Amino acid sequence: MESIIKRVIESEYRAQRLIDDAKEESKKMLIKAEEDIKKIEQDMLESVKKRIKEIKIEKQKQASEQVEKIRSETERKCEAMHSKFNKNKNKWVQEILQEIISR
Repeated sequence: MESIIKRVIESEYRAQRLIDDAKEESKKMLIKAEEDIKKIEQDMLESVKKRIKEIKIEKQKQASEQVEKIRSETERKCEAMHSKFNKNKNKWVQEILQEIISR
């Protein structure tokens, strides 16, 4: 009878050790999962920051190109206006004078 009780106690002890080991393994897995989640979040954050930087650079490039296009177009229009003015200034002066004189 004593040997049966002893085996039951040993079995209970082994079962408790298995449960404790399983709990410890569960804690380790939970810690590892939390570390993995943090790593994934950090990787995603870095990826998003990188993408934002790329988009910002591209948008700045597009804006610079647009500014240069507008500047070039403005210069072209100013040159055309100066050219038209230089070509027609004497004629316009005469027309204005004629208008004033004929009043």
